[in-house]
Amino acid sequence: MTYRTLAMCLLVGCQIDGGPGVDNPVPGDPNGQEVEHGNLLGIAIRPNDPTLAAGDEVGLIVKAYYDSDTSEVLSEGITWVSTDERVASVGADGMVKALQVGTADVVATEPSGFSAKVSVNVLDASARLSELSLLPSAFEVPVGVSTQLTPSGTYSDGSSGGVSGCTFSTSDSSVLTVDETGQVMAEGEGEATVQASCGGMTAISTVTVLPEDAEVGLCDLVFDLVEVDVYGSEAWIWVEVRNAGDALCPADASWVDLYLDPSWPLGTVGDDYAALLALAPGDVDFALFVVEDLQEGEHPFALKLDALEVIEESDDANNEYDDTFEVSGLMPDLFIDWVDVTSDGETTVYEVTVSNWGDVEAPGFWIDIWFDRATEPVDCFTDADSDEWVWVASLDAGDEYVWEVEIDDGPSEFGSWNTWVLVDTCGDVDELWEDDNSFELTVLQD
Repeated sequence: MTYRTLAMCLLVGCQIDGGPGVDNPVPGDPNGQEVEHGNLLGIAIRPNDPTLAAGDEVGLIVKAYYDSDTSEVLSEGITWVSTDERVASVGADGMVKALQVGTADVVATEPSGFSAKVSVNVLDASARLSELSLLPSAFEVPVGVSTQLTPSGTYSDGSSGGVSGCTFSTSDSSVLTVDETGQVMAEGEGEATVQASCGGMTAISTVTVLPEDAEVGLCDLVFDLVEVDVYGSEAWIWVEVRNAGDALCPADASWVDLYLDPSWPLGTVGDDYAALLALAPGDVDFALFVVEDLQEGEHPFALKLDALEVIEESDDANNEYDDTFEVSGLMPDLFIDWVDVTSDGETTVYEVTVSNWGDVEAPGFWIDIWFDRATEPVDCFTDADSDEWVWVASLDAGDEYVWEVEIDDGPSEFGSWNTWVLVDTCGDVDELWEDDNSFELTVLQD
């Protein structure tokens, strides 16, 4: 079963056993009355794809969506998992702590088996929010339509991504209401703004609410760009999607599916998926698919927008894309060229040189060092107690990366340290040779 089957999209998941939804009449009306939520369609995690500075924390929440067009926040029975605990950890309460620069997926599963995920992007501790926007920034909807708004920011280091720790308010609750996740409901005709307040900055989205029976046109999802980069036996497929229509494409129905070695017609469930933001006319969102363990040769693939045909579009004929990429069999090969060390017993300085001896670029990987360890470490999962580590975003074929580590410690005058260095500690790179990724040396006082 693919993860796409486990979580149909970021906002609407799928049940693991494939059976009917779960009937959930639970309290949820703001006036204290019981609301019949009906069948559970899926769950979502909010905030969506948060960006944090190392050391910061954010509390994630899970929203449940029902076939009665209602939703509620789930607070009990959620299982949380981080795919990279050294980048971001997550507690049983959904509290995420940013630990190390990098990216980790956080997956939430509710008791009946629905799952959803978000990507947590961790920046350097010095990064600060410099610009804030609330997306979509302006749109029209009829009365009774719900839309998810997403805060997005640019940071002082030039990176961008989702923003966490925001509060939301509306200028006129008779026109619009908004919950703590940024989801708005069009209540009455008129114009109102929604304000997001995040990290001392604010941004607004202007919403025009039309009569319930108003003709607002149709959205139209189209592929703006598809690019494929091959790293050894991995393919990274970058996709940009634009709303070429005249109306909003909602976040609770917009996603793109990837099909490997496809058969036609394409089914409603691909091999992988990516959720899209709510897109106002002209807006663009993107997705990245990483396909691993590919054999040498040509690989056909296809992409499909709105695979379940939930969205009424002005043109459904442009929702599919197909192409072929080639895996040449050339691979990266990371190698620890040398580890230079000096120590006076009080200060020890390591200089680690790693090269890519392969024929193609290596994607991101970890380098770890254990200052004084008797046995050879295996990987970051079996031996998570390394003393220092660093993330290398990529390394071109033939290039080298030099990492310097300085510590206020060292071996005693007549003693020694047995130091180990590992490259690609977490197995992120598929290499030509995997058995030359460790380096052992004995450290003495100079």
